[in-house]
Amino acid sequence: MSPSTRIAFVDGRLVPESEAAVPLRRIGGGIGGSTHGRTRTFRGRPFRIEAHVDALFAALDRQGVDPRLAPHEVLAACGDVLAHNADALARHGDLWITIRVLRSTEPVPGEPPPPPVTIVDCAPLPLGYWSDLHRAGEPQPAAPSRVRSGR
Repeated sequence: MSPSTRIAFVDGRLVPESEAAVPLRRIGGGIGGSTHGRTRTFRGRPFRIEAHVDALFAALDRQGVDPRLAPHEVLAACGDVLAHNADALARHGDLWITIRVLRSTEPVPGEPPPPPVTIVDCAPLPLGYWSDLHRAGEPQPAAPSRVRSGR
């Protein structure tokens, strides 16, 4: 594996990002059937990762989705992914860390739904992409509103 190959965690295994795959009926990430959380690193350390994982699990609980992993296992997967991508961290500076839980979005009549898939991956932060916005700002349109007196 070349040093430029990033590693991802997919359903309990660390795999090269280029080989990460999910079964066809669990493609929720592309068509709205996923729950995800994202944070970044600062100086190589994940920012508030525990809070992000807690928020992710709270959302999964509200949706009735069992990711088949405990929060401490997802935290460990985040640490493993960062450790295995230390060369990307060294080359690019800080990274995004994204956690996705994909659920089945295409049930097949008469078949039980496949279990969700949990994915943890990282990618370089595209700070250059946002640099102009940090300097000049971005116009934010606002809908007009009426303020009624006496109410």
